[in-house]
Amino acid sequence: MQYTENSKIICYFTLAIKCISVGVLKDIDPKTFESMNADGGVAQAYLIGQLARADDSPKGLEGIMFNIAMAILSNTNETVGCHTVRVDCADELIGHCTRNGFVNIGKSPKNNLNRMVAVI
Repeated sequence: MQYTENSKIICYFTLAIKCISVGVLKDIDPKTFESMNADGGVAQAYLIGQLARADDSPKGLEGIMFNIAMAILSNTNETVGCHTVRVDCADELIGHCTRNGFVNIGKSPKNNLNRMVAVI
């Protein structure tokens, strides 16, 4: 892909690994909880972060980017072995995350985003 001075970023996301305390996951069913491979009360989790689109870009682009991020993580899961994915999202993405197997574990006190968790 070639970029020019007129190129514009319309949507993006970041991927990272971040620990999550399993103590905050009381509402997750036992099978999912066990799949997280928590050790000492902490599970390693992929974090889909900074999922955003430009104000003038098409609505719904976040869902497409979310699906791309999940595809990348699903492939990485086989190599790295991390099973948990976390996304901190705005209210408008809760439905999309829920349809993709995520469970809302509450709002982040830092930025008031919804913390969503799934096992892949």
